[in-house]
Amino acid sequence: MSINSSKNKTSPQVFSLSELSRKIKSSLNDSFPEKVWLRGEISDIRQHSNGHVYIELIEKAKNSDKITARIKATIWSFTYRMLRPYFEGTTGYALSTGIKIMVLASVEYHPQYSISLNITDIDPSYTLGDLAQKKDEILQRLVQEGVIDMNKELEIPIVPQRIAVISSESAAGYEDFLNSLENNIYNFHFNITLFPALMQGDKAVESIINMLENIYENEEKYDLVVIIRGGGAKIDLECFNDYELAYHITQFPLPVLTGIGHERDETITDIAAHTKLKTPTAVAEFLIDSLLVFLSELNEFRDRITNISNNRFQDSENLINRYSLLLFNVTKNKLSDHHNKLSRLGIQAESKSRKLLFHKAAELNSAKQQIRSRINSKIREAFDKFETSSRLIRVKSPKIINLENQKLISFHKALKILDPINILKRGYSLSYFKGMLIKESGKLKSGDEIQTRLYKGQIISRVTKNK
Repeated sequence: MSINSSKNKTSPQVFSLSELSRKIKSSLNDSFPEKVWLRGEISDIRQHSNGHVYIELIEKAKNSDKITARIKATIWSFTYRMLRPYFEGTTGYALSTGIKIMVLASVEYHPQYSISLNITDIDPSYTLGDLAQKKDEILQRLVQEGVIDMNKELEIPIVPQRIAVISSESAAGYEDFLNSLENNIYNFHFNITLFPALMQGDKAVESIINMLENIYENEEKYDLVVIIRGGGAKIDLECFNDYELAYHITQFPLPVLTGIGHERDETITDIAAHTKLKTPTAVAEFLIDSLLVFLSELNEFRDRITNISNNRFQDSENLINRYSLLLFNVTKNKLSDHHNKLSRLGIQAESKSRKLLFHKAAELNSAKQQIRSRINSKIREAFDKFETSSRLIRVKSPKIINLENQKLISFHKALKILDPINILKRGYSLSYFKGMLIKESGKLKSGDEIQTRLYKGQIISRVTKNK
């Protein structure tokens, strides 16, 4: 059937392209006689050699990345020279892809280039508000999911020396970090492994997450993770306000330290990390201070053991001195008693002799012999007892002294046995679950990850229980 066969329909009006262009331009001029404020996201921006800037603005559907509108815009060079320093000075960000802006523009139509915008002004407060709102939404999402403090709950090892570093190899901040650790005045040694990543731009988040996953595959080799950069413009740090990066950090099994280098602003990555430090050098100082605290505690523990040992030795020495004095006093008292007893016997013998002298003169000689015999016998008996007591003292004193020395040696050995390092040396180990010492298996369930500390190194394992 011919397209002209319909007799009941009015034929459409025919225009030339130039006529249609003039009508469109006239309609636009009638609809937008004055400049209008427009909101949009920069999807592309290019500056020509003549100074003119060409921008593509887009609008995305709410809660998705689907583009619902797109329009080109131009900022002429003389306007851009005024707007650029004003915008960057106010927001701290450069005009770049990914940020949202509000612009004052005239809506223009050109027969060859279609509809476009001529931008004459920018409202920086809108961009600041959008970025702040986006950052707050990410933070609130992490809080609502209950993960924001998960990495903070991990314990930093007592002696953190095996450090996994995510940074750009050529970054000045990374060089500062290395120099601070390698030239520390305490000669502490650190084992640093660099995981090179992009630290700005559209691919920075993906690059950093990939490095986190690489570290996770060998997490037992490292004590903690450090993300360092070294400052920069605000827009360069915007990648650290990403939800996916922050979420990976909250779920990471090792403590994460940040030293991004921007003192004024705190990124979502800083908030999600275990510890936020201002600069890479500050991160290095934090690690050195951690080892210094451990060394101080170790010296304090050594001094305590020394003091306890000295007190034990002093107590034992005092005990020996008391025993020696006691033995001396007992011996002295015994000798004095025997001497007094002999004196009393002598007096009694003399008294009896005098009485017998008057009453029994005839028996004098016999009585004298008996008395002398008794005296001699008592004297011999007393001296025998004295000799026996003396020998007993000479025999028992070394034994008592030797016994006390043995106790001192036993105390010293006990102290060495109680030394935690010697206990680990003998093959014993300490197991922890979530930083707490495991004392019974009943509180563990299958799949729980436990950390076992050995004399040298540690073991990470997962619990398996028989059904």
